[in-house]
Amino acid sequence: MNILLISAGRSSFKGALWGAYDFEIPLNVAYVAAYLEKNHYPTQVIDLQLPSENLETRIHMMADINHFAFVGISSNLSLYKEAYQAVALLREKHYQGQVFIFGPLGLHLQERIFDECEGTDFVIYGEEEPTILDLINNHTRPETIRGICYSENGIKRKTPKRDYLDNIDLLPFPARDKFDMEKYFPTPGKYYVLPQITMLSSRGCKNNCLFCPKTGGRQLRLRSPENIVAEIDEAVGKYQAREINFIDELFGADRDATVELAELLLKRDYRLHLRICTHIHHIDKEILTLLKRAGLYSVGFGIESGSDDILTYNNKKIIKQQIREAVKLVKGSGLEIRGYFMLNIPGETRNAMEETKAFIRELDIDLVNIQIAYPYPGTAFYRLAENKYQIIKDRWDKWEYSDGDDVVFLQSDLTEEYILNAYDEIIKSNFLNIGFILKWLKRIKTFHDFKYSFLQFLTLVRGVGSCKL
Repeated sequence: MNILLISAGRSSFKGALWGAYDFEIPLNVAYVAAYLEKNHYPTQVIDLQLPSENLETRIHMMADINHFAFVGISSNLSLYKEAYQAVALLREKHYQGQVFIFGPLGLHLQERIFDECEGTDFVIYGEEEPTILDLINNHTRPETIRGICYSENGIKRKTPKRDYLDNIDLLPFPARDKFDMEKYFPTPGKYYVLPQITMLSSRGCKNNCLFCPKTGGRQLRLRSPENIVAEIDEAVGKYQAREINFIDELFGADRDATVELAELLLKRDYRLHLRICTHIHHIDKEILTLLKRAGLYSVGFGIESGSDDILTYNNKKIIKQQIREAVKLVKGSGLEIRGYFMLNIPGETRNAMEETKAFIRELDIDLVNIQIAYPYPGTAFYRLAENKYQIIKDRWDKWEYSDGDDVVFLQSDLTEEYILNAYDEIIKSNFLNIGFILKWLKRIKTFHDFKYSFLQFLTLVRGVGSCKL
């Protein structure tokens, strides 16, 4: 039985020096492909984010699309149209097998997809690898499969939630060999040296921030240092990786395991560059010093707001003074610091937004990521916005506005114009100034760096002041 997995595309936003020219393998698709092949299901992958890929052309080149018993389509919420178009094209080309949707789109919309996308048989909302394997093995008895939605005689059904995997070391490494790795590269601002490999050190998050969609679940599950290093061994040996980008948000949650990981890397002497995102409570001078010896050069924090009131309201469990101390510690260690912020976050006011703008200036962070908050369906934030705030009706529940640079609801004394002006002001002050540009030029080492830095700056300039109205 053969399986085809399709990644619907790539979303981008203009709130940082990355997004428009960012080609990274869809890690969730690579994990699912590896898991299916480990369980003896031959799997092919089509990644539609690549400019060279066209689904209709690929189907035309196939001897028979019905060679695949299942086709799975992974998508972010903002790319729902691309995912739905892929389903429609499969059916137009007389595909008669089972089609399932997974990824953030499936997680957030669940049964709603059946109303929006005719031709879909199943939706995955649980942990993808075991749920999809269970679906393939037992699709004729969908009621027995936890973590899916399906339609039966026109009636939408949802099975109970599947428990998350406790031991994620049991997962095979992502099937990067399913992708032409030479076509993938992060945009400037997301790497120091290439080739870079993206990797997870954990899944889920133990925190309970009000605005967060919790795509990985509320249970933090850590990979062992030995398992992580084994994947790094593969990345270096098979893909000549020179940099590892850990994209989970709580790198270093277990201090002892972090020390062990750093020591294992030091013994291997790969001389890699490491990039992480973590919580300010998970770092200290000793850890940063050790990780820097192992290759760490960049640390990211989810700061979100410059208002203590808003941080408290959103259950961040941090205050501004702690953030100041953490940023100072990272800078003092000679490391790059990245900060992730949001506007129109729950509870926001004009005064709070001005505090955020002032806090960004005060912290003087190397790379700022700014997004406009979006309430994902099925979350507490979504219910709060729907019941308490003023939704913008012509954008509410239109998923193309979920990519982080549009306003879909208003609260307190905020207007859309005020939010967008603040958004543009932060972008201009952090990226479109001569001081930053001169500092950025020092990062450029190759023609590739120059080309995509130039293109990304053009995207920022064109994006400032624009909105999907």
